[in-house]
Amino acid sequence: MLIYLWISSENSINKYHANNDDLYSVYLTSSDGAEYGYGTPSLLYKALKEKVPEIEGVAAMSNNNRNYTFSNNIKILKQKGKYVSEDYFNMFSFNILEGNASNALSTPNAIAISKDMAELFFDGVKSAIGQTLTFENSKTLKITMVFELGSKNTTENSDFYLPFDSLFADSPWMSDWKNLGTYTFVQLTKGADVKQVEQKLKPFLKDYESVSALAIELQPYGDRYLYADLENGSGKIEYVRLFGIIAFLIMLIASINFMNLASAGSIKRAKEIGVRKVLGAGKGSLVGQFLGEALLLSLSSLFFALIVIAFVLPIFNQITDKNIDLTNLPLSTWVMVLLITFFTGLLSGSYPAFLLSSFKVTDIFNKKIETSSGTKWIRKALVVFQFTISVVFISCMLIISKQIDYVQNKDIGFERENLLAVTLSEDLQRNFDAFKSDALQISGVNSVTKTSHILLGDYGTSPEVIWNGKTDDDGS
Repeated sequence: MLIYLWISSENSINKYHANNDDLYSVYLTSSDGAEYGYGTPSLLYKALKEKVPEIEGVAAMSNNNRNYTFSNNIKILKQKGKYVSEDYFNMFSFNILEGNASNALSTPNAIAISKDMAELFFDGVKSAIGQTLTFENSKTLKITMVFELGSKNTTENSDFYLPFDSLFADSPWMSDWKNLGTYTFVQLTKGADVKQVEQKLKPFLKDYESVSALAIELQPYGDRYLYADLENGSGKIEYVRLFGIIAFLIMLIASINFMNLASAGSIKRAKEIGVRKVLGAGKGSLVGQFLGEALLLSLSSLFFALIVIAFVLPIFNQITDKNIDLTNLPLSTWVMVLLITFFTGLLSGSYPAFLLSSFKVTDIFNKKIETSSGTKWIRKALVVFQFTISVVFISCMLIISKQIDYVQNKDIGFERENLLAVTLSEDLQRNFDAFKSDALQISGVNSVTKTSHILLGDYGTSPEVIWNGKTDDDGS
């Protein structure tokens, strides 16, 4: 049951948006199909909006969810957020508590903040609108909107959003089509043929020399979380499938165990069956009775399982980083739970039902059913199958445990436990030497250095390498 709730939660992530069926992530492929990535040119969103009539809306988003410093007269806090274009709030579903989504980010000094951020800095949501915050100790921003995420089942966790166009003033290199540091999302018009739009978009970048070798592809936005491995069409969906198989095998083992117990105890009900057959009960009515008993037992198990889950769910949510709430599950989830329960009841009760109903009255009263070779063979086969699955499970767990232990203890060239990464504000970056000198005075700090990217991070934003003295003949 817990595994199914987790699978259901994974399958529904980012699919709560009102325009979900029309939302797509843009990704790029190389001409030889060897490279795939969500990174797109920062200027692409404007070009798509102007030149492709089937596209109703286009949203651009910075590809880093960074921590930035905000302050007012009372507090100085780090908050996590991104830069997005104006269409973002019109395309994706948010609970707008204060302000107007249509023009919230229409000015360079605007900022949209979350309800939690509003409560951190101000008395509440209403008092936050129109207030100002100092951004990175250098820029004053005016709060134009307060929002709440449309669902807890989302990968979006930003505390604030800033106008995407303001990035161009601070980062002129973004105006180069070679820069692939932006995520682009499109909303197609109702009834638009996705395949036709994709065919139109594939050669779209040929007019832009620096990215002419790249082709545009579309992926349903709701699939992005589970199918992030664009090249192989996989990703987290592999874990969902794996746990789905595990859940099925666990249910199968439980069903086989019930079959074995029921068939082993068949002799205890033999006289009851014999008497009922003498009184005129047919095979169909007996099968119906035993299947009904199995279904009733299955429903009772579901009831007790829900009681146990209600107690362990908080711990499960903490371990899996989920927000599953039994009182807030969609109707489709409960329907599926009931279907699985009925299927399990029918599966586990089918063999005992047909076995018990097939006993002959003469065999029952002559006590010959105990020595039935056919019955014993089936029971032995079920036991062997049950233990085989259990052995496979245990073997897999041991192998996975060894692999995890290997990864955790592998020497990767530095001590992960004693390494602390800190994102520096622009002010601290400019005065790094002073920051380093102060940091070294702290007890326990042995050394301080700086880098443009975190170790083991993946930050590719450009399809070419640039160096001093490079000429056009050097290629990429």
